[in-house]
Amino acid sequence: MISFIIFRIIQNIRANGWRYTFSKINACFIYYSKLKYILLLLLFVLTAVTLQSQQLEINYQIERNGEKIGWMKLSRQTNGEQCTLNLLSEITFRFFLKFSAQLKEYAQFEKGIMQLSKQFQQMNGKIKIDNLIKLEGNNYVITKNEADEIIPVSEVKLNLLCLYFKEPVDNHIVFADNFQRFLPITKTTDGGYKVLFPDGGSNCYYYQSGICYRIFINKSLYSANIILIH
Repeated sequence: MISFIIFRIIQNIRANGWRYTFSKINACFIYYSKLKYILLLLLFVLTAVTLQSQQLEINYQIERNGEKIGWMKLSRQTNGEQCTLNLLSEITFRFFLKFSAQLKEYAQFEKGIMQLSKQFQQMNGKIKIDNLIKLEGNNYVITKNEADEIIPVSEVKLNLLCLYFKEPVDNHIVFADNFQRFLPITKTTDGGYKVLFPDGGSNCYYYQSGICYRIFINKSLYSANIILIH
């Protein structure tokens, strides 16, 4: 490659003279020098954007009596002071009759305060929950059944979706979107964090190195474990 370049330079000197040839070489060096700085600038910008916008995805398997009955996928997208959380889940099992459920949840935070959340739940083909909670001024407003209602709560800094991504070491309450209220977080003797719901059900979250690796859910009709997939 180098010998070819030298050969081409010699050809150009013989054809056009050394002044013309070296002026072209100098122009090429100036051009590629500028191109180098442009590429470095682009690399810096791309690095800054990557640091500001980061995405994390985690996957779980849902088990009941040792058998897989469903899956759950969560994602967290951060962009500067904005953070969005997404949850998708599907469960299918038989308890006398076949039972299937699809769940979608979404939450948007800005500067650590929840701005918006959505909850959708469908069981055996019928929509059970389809709510939208939005911060309007100093109040949270929930829209369900095409009607708006003010929720009497203060700023929400931690909701149930957050617990999949953050161990609530210094938190004693969490906002349960489906029930539109704050609920206490109780530390259990086996190291978990239990949230008891108004309907009698509960979730217990377990962490290792700050990562939620298991959630034990206890409902009136069934109980199950949500296990992190490595």
